[in-house]
Amino acid sequence: MFIVAHPDDEAIGCGGTIFKHKKNKDEVHLLYMTDGIASRDDSRKAKKQRNSGFQKAIELIEPHSFECLELPDNQLDTLPLLEIVKKIENHINDIKPEIIYTHSENDLNIDHQLVSKSVMTATRPSCSNYVKEIYSFYIN
Repeated sequence: MFIVAHPDDEAIGCGGTIFKHKKNKDEVHLLYMTDGIASRDDSRKAKKQRNSGFQKAIELIEPHSFECLELPDNQLDTLPLLEIVKKIENHINDIKPEIIYTHSENDLNIDHQLVSKSVMTATRPSCSNYVKEIYSFYIN
């Protein structure tokens, strides 16, 4: 399972790993926390272009599942951490992944930092019995 802040973070951060898992016939699940566009350009044209790119990436990756929660882009710090954690926990409990890939806590982007922290909180031993490995990647 790949849990990222914005669409394209998974490709930039660990696209090769995704295709390695696909080649090995592993299930690939994607969870995007934001749409990745609202803070930059809220125009219809920008959203349409971003959605088109997102759809092309999904068609290329062909994940077993994907979801975009559309939380506020570059504003995850305005939400209570528990709200983000619960959303991640729900998806983890539905999918029951053994391996999770997410952002590094040392990333400069605040959304990346909060997704990393939320994943670590959501996968603490008292909450997740099936997650065996967590890997992080850095995007500057």
